[in-house]
Amino acid sequence: MSIELDLESSEELEIFYSAKTSQDSLENAMSIWNGERFPGGPVVGGGILLSIVRGLNLYRRELRELISQLDISKWAEVKSLIRICQAVEPEPISIRLIKKICDQDFIIDNVIQEKDKEKLFGKWHPLFEGEMFSSYCKAKRALLDKTGNLQDSKIEKIVMATAEKDQSWGQIILMVIGRSLDYAKKNATNHPQLKEELESVAILDLELRQRITKSEKLSFGKPNNLNTNKEIWFGNIYHLADELRSHKESGKCETYQEAYKYGEKNYIVKGKEITAKQLYRSFHKAVADGRLDAPRS
Repeated sequence: MSIELDLESSEELEIFYSAKTSQDSLENAMSIWNGERFPGGPVVGGGILLSIVRGLNLYRRELRELISQLDISKWAEVKSLIRICQAVEPEPISIRLIKKICDQDFIIDNVIQEKDKEKLFGKWHPLFEGEMFSSYCKAKRALLDKTGNLQDSKIEKIVMATAEKDQSWGQIILMVIGRSLDYAKKNATNHPQLKEELESVAILDLELRQRITKSEKLSFGKPNNLNTNKEIWFGNIYHLADELRSHKESGKCETYQEAYKYGEKNYIVKGKEITAKQLYRSFHKAVADGRLDAPRS
């Protein structure tokens, strides 16, 4: 857990400014690698960035502050992404923001791998986690000796590779943000500025979901003649079914059928009303196909 800094203390100010200096160096190196600082100038690869990472000489509290400040900058970009993520198809502004977010996470990931010997940040994970972030890092490292700015088509391919059936661009992004935001809030350090940033992101995220629910066009452009009191589920129906089954296991519902009925009354999936029968069938089909683990009972 991070220790809250008292910026009125000269020692704490020194820690803060040391971390900010390192942050500026890392972000400038990324900007140079991407060809943003000196457009049209000579190609500068990613070696400078990785050299700065290796050369960081920070005490524990300075490292914590550095990671927190890098993460704060990342979540500030996420707020901008939330404001524009209702597009059905990929568009340049959101792709540019995704690049900035992934670049920031690329920096954080490399700093943690190189310097976090005590595993202080074992619970940190990037916004676009799992296969998405792995694909991004692989593509980024392939450009170590070149300009590091990935092509828009590459970003689109990485993001859309995780899409469920019929999911739009905006739905994928909103799903990723919601999942990562929930995780970050549960596992965040007690750094006050980072906690404040996460809260402001959560407010924007909630406001967008409420606008989508109440708007005349539901789920990114699809006609809405539905019950707008229901919660929108942006993932696949079988994931919702799997989630609802926990209601029976926790005692909230007496049977799985009752849990599916609860889902029928309270959820909309991809702009459509659903039934308990659909939830039941989708769950067992997903189990049979190996997309979900077999139930214990």
